Amino acid sequence: MHKKKYIALIIPALFLSILGILYLPERYKNYSFLILVLAWTTYYIWIYIEKRKIGSKAE
Repeated sequence: MHKKKYIALIIPALFLSILGILYLPERYKNYSFLILVLAWTTYYIWIYIEKRKIGSKAE
């Protein structure tokens, strides 16, 4: 696992999600969890692209 990349994405996303839960109106609070889902998705896309670049260099 790429810990530095994961931490670089999750810490700000977690911070923004907590702020969203605290300060968004009641009907929008559920959307703050989407920030974490987007960070998680971004992490896996980042890893996928990195693996593709490494694979293309080996060929």
